Amino acid sequence: MARRTVLTGPQRSALFSLPQHEADLLRHYTLSDEDLQHIEARRRPRNKLGFALQLCVLRYPGRLLAPGEFIPLAVVDFIGRQLDLDGYELADYAVRSETRHEHLAELRRLYGFRSFSDHAARELGDRLREEAPLARSNEDLARRFVDACRQTRTILPTTTTIERLCADALVDAERRIEARIAERVPPELRRGLENLLRETVGANVTRFVWLRQFEPGTNSADANRLLDRLEYLQRLDFPEGLFDDVPAHRITRLRRQGERYFADGLRELPENRRLAILAVCAVEWEMFLADAVVETHDRIVRRTYRTAVRTCEAQLGDETAAVREALRSFAALGNVVARREGCGRGTRRGDRGQSRMRGPRRPRRNGYRPCRHGRVRPVEPRVGGLQPLPPLNAAHAAHAGHRGVARGQTLAGSRSTSCATSPRRGRPASSGRIRSGAGCCAPNPTTACGRRRCCSTCAMRSAPATSGWHGRAATATSGRRCCRLPLLLMPTAACRFRPLRKDWLAERKGALDEGLRRLDAAARAGAITGASIDDGMLRIERTAGTRRSSARPSSPGRRPSLRPRPNS
Repeated sequence: MARRTVLTGPQRSALFSLPQHEADLLRHYTLSDEDLQHIEARRRPRNKLGFALQLCVLRYPGRLLAPGEFIPLAVVDFIGRQLDLDGYELADYAVRSETRHEHLAELRRLYGFRSFSDHAARELGDRLREEAPLARSNEDLARRFVDACRQTRTILPTTTTIERLCADALVDAERRIEARIAERVPPELRRGLENLLRETVGANVTRFVWLRQFEPGTNSADANRLLDRLEYLQRLDFPEGLFDDVPAHRITRLRRQGERYFADGLRELPENRRLAILAVCAVEWEMFLADAVVETHDRIVRRTYRTAVRTCEAQLGDETAAVREALRSFAALGNVVARREGCGRGTRRGDRGQSRMRGPRRPRRNGYRPCRHGRVRPVEPRVGGLQPLPPLNAAHAAHAGHRGVARGQTLAGSRSTSCATSPRRGRPASSGRIRSGAGCCAPNPTTACGRRRCCSTCAMRSAPATSGWHGRAATATSGRRCCRLPLLLMPTAACRFRPLRKDWLAERKGALDEGLRRLDAAARAGAITGASIDDGMLRIERTAGTRRSSARPSSPGRRPSLRPRPNS
């Protein structure tokens, strides 16, 4: 017979103590009219109160009152109020021990209570063995036994007897379940389960311990380790119906016991118990490993998805920044084009600083375009980026030729502001533009032109129409920079459009190749001072003896000879 404690102190108190709460008293200790009639048959008040108290305790919790047991005051007051008796009457009850036994015998006769005798013990023992496999805990099994005694009106035995009966029933249930599982294990599977305790993996780790060391991972290596364990368990091939008629909590209890054991401890257990634990652990771990593999896969997918989202967001941010930068560049380019379109053309005083792109372009009429004053001026085609200039006064051209052209001097200096000077009080114009059709300096004697100096634009606009000179650079018409007049003026004949020959590009390429061959030959012959060829590249170093003062100035338009000089 097994001897072990199945109940704790609080569990015993909850099962066998008298109720003290009002709700429990109303439920279990309320007396009926029949009860009051049997109680009124007693003669003395103390016997009435004692008889009623024994009746209530036999109903709940279903046991006998122990000699000298302390009765809670709430119980005495509740029963006394129903009998219109004072609770202190109970102090004189059962002065004679025979009185208590006589009342107990009368209660058995009137209400059918029976003691836990041989017949009742066998009946309740069989019922306890049936309930033991279904009980989830020791307290659950003890509560089932107490409820069965209350239903059959059997007086509860002592606490030690109940614990002993429950312990025997639990041990018998475990043995029957283990034997049932072991009988269903085929011989081939039995050998595979025994090998779990013999085989080792790695550094002295048995296969049984290796199988239970798993948890969900976060990468492919963890998934592979889980799959290795799952494939090993799947090769064991468990039969169907191995755990039929076995409660789920019993399987869980066997698995937990197996997780606490090592291989040496399992070898010392009885055969049926060892096989049951191994079979339950293998089946349960197979399911847990499948769940762990799925969880690992989900974690990998979630991490990959978050990484992809961050990458897409980063790429989108970079592309957004690039698009914004491109839009800013286009906006800046548009502003530059707008300023270029409005630069160099006269505007009204109220429209200074505004671009000519705001209004529609005046249409041409028979090759002529009207200006803002209503006059019509001829329109000439632009060739090679040159802009035709309108003819101006001949006096200005003579004045410009008198000062600086004959002697090759500067007409207006490098930073002249005569073109940007307003004719009223010498204030600078808003955009530095010059009105079309008239000079900016000649009509005003107070400007720099009054001191016999003129800017390049003034000289060009003052040139006679018959002189045959036109500007050859955009700076000549902008009026913002001044330079030498001969460099800004060129013959009109040179500005005429001449169609290019078809073989012009080939001739230029041939001349370039010939020049490169001559340069290569001169460098190899040592004709070029300080020159060397390194990895196919011509490198020319400045020699220490070369001085700017001793260098012979070359005549304009003469190319340096690439022929080797004779040794002197």
